[in-house]
Amino acid sequence: MDMSDSELAKQSLYFYRCLSHKKMFSLVFDDFQLLKANFLLMAIS
Repeated sequence: MDMSDSELAKQSLYFYRCLSHKKMFSLVFDDFQLLKANFLLMAIS
């Protein structure tokens, strides 16, 4: 019982970390897209 509990906790922690990492990555990606769009607009005008 103890073993499976700690195993479950480890798995959920890993899952949560992956999720937050993914969220952070998508935020950075969105910023990059925004930067690219601004650069294109500046190049056009």
